[in-house]
Amino acid sequence: MGKRPTVGSVILIKHDGTPTVWPVQKTGDDDMAHLLEIFETARKMCHCELLEGGTLKLMDVDNNLLKELRGVQ
Repeated sequence: MGKRPTVGSVILIKHDGTPTVWPVQKTGDDDMAHLLEIFETARKMCHCELLEGGTLKLMDVDNNLLKELRGVQ
């Protein structure tokens, strides 16, 4: 069984500038819905870091920015 293809990534840039990247792998038919679901989960998971000034980015497989969140909104 092979590795599932990557459909994008979520990047947390901490308030000190340190990046953390989570690749998002294909799971079903609607890649965009899956990416948005993972982004929302990451937003909740990184709430404290976002309060401190971190940035969360959602990128597609070609590293195009799909969504960005700076701080908590």
